[in-house]
Amino acid sequence: MKRIILTDRGMSKETTSETPLTIRDYHRFLDEAGDTTFYSKEKVPIVGENGVSLCFILGMVKFKEPLEPIRRRIVELQNEVVNDPYFKEIPSINKKVREGGFYFHATDDIPEVRKIFFDYIAL
Repeated sequence: MKRIILTDRGMSKETTSETPLTIRDYHRFLDEAGDTTFYSKEKVPIVGENGVSLCFILGMVKFKEPLEPIRRRIVELQNEVVNDPYFKEIPSINKKVREGGFYFHATDDIPEVRKIFFDYIAL
């Protein structure tokens, strides 16, 4: 069986089912902000109205290292936030902990928590 895969340079190449796939040391994480809602259900333009984004943004961070150390460091950062006395009274953090565990998410995180994560990805 033949299949097409993407290489670490974004190029496609053909491979067979006998060719082992390896996890590369290039990892890309994407996120969006805003939305692509241009029209209401009635087909009326709503861009610029209250509650509708004026823009849509895609962001990407690329790591050139194995995935497991990235995951491990992010989990360590999450635990640092949860165990930091400075953040003990932050409702969004406490809610995530109660509901199954804290994770980073810029929409919910206070600026100080966002900075911790931004400092990590800037390395």
